[in-house]
Amino acid sequence: MLMQNLIVLSLVAGSLAYALWTLMPAALRQGLARKLLPLAPNQAWLQKAARQAGGCGGGDGGCSACGDGGTPKVQTIKIHRR
Repeated sequence: MLMQNLIVLSLVAGSLAYALWTLMPAALRQGLARKLLPLAPNQAWLQKAARQAGGCGGGDGGCSACGDGGTPKVQTIKIHRR
């Protein structure tokens, strides 16, 4: 019975850690990854998270790398009768 409880506890703890990591804001996840990197330097996913930029690819955390952000291109629709 004790072994079963330990297995369930480890599965729940792992699921909780994954959910928190996934739903965490990018800036907080990046800072946490930088602090955890010295403990596990060979983990590729942790290295990727530590150097990943926030937002849409811009370093400012905003959406500066997404383009001009101007008005969308107008598309006309032609309706053909049968």
